[in-house]
Amino acid sequence: MEDEEDLEALGEQLYDLIYPKHIEIAGKLTGMLLELPVPVLTQMQQDETMLSEALEKALRALKVPQSYSNNGMLKEEYEASASSDHLGEQLFELVDTYNTGHTQKITGMLLEHQKETVQHLLSEPSLLEEHVNLALKALQELVVNDTEAIL
Repeated sequence: MEDEEDLEALGEQLYDLIYPKHIEIAGKLTGMLLELPVPVLTQMQQDETMLSEALEKALRALKVPQSYSNNGMLKEEYEASASSDHLGEQLFELVDTYNTGHTQKITGMLLEHQKETVQHLLSEPSLLEEHVNLALKALQELVVNDTEAIL
């Protein structure tokens, strides 16, 4: 329970840092960042450059212009009109935030799914995290099996 309270407090602090520059989507950006490991979030609170870089990645992943409220398009409309390349770029940016060291491979694995499934992964951070972890586990098992085959 204490971990949840700590994460909630951290989220509130991040929101306060994000809100002045991204009023319309501060909640969404905060939610995206809260998917990162707590030590990374704690460091972001202290390092404005690191926070700015993470926010830029999140914004690129969403492909939401900073004038979100002025463009009249919802995030769902962006996703519905996204090309396969666009989806790949979005997915790559989000997968990269997990710092697995296998961003390209995992992105490629996830892009094997149908377009609608990829769009769903982009809109559901917890589902994306689950799929990233599954892909990482598969890659790790592959490395172990290859190593055993060599020996």
